[in-house]
Amino acid sequence: AMKERMSNLAQSLGMPPGLSEGLK
Repeated sequence: AMKERMSNLAQSLGMPPGLSEGLK
């Protein structure tokens, strides 16, 4: 659930999906 939340937050900020993967 947290991973989905992070990707959702990243997209909300307008970041590329690849960037949220780097935060993993």
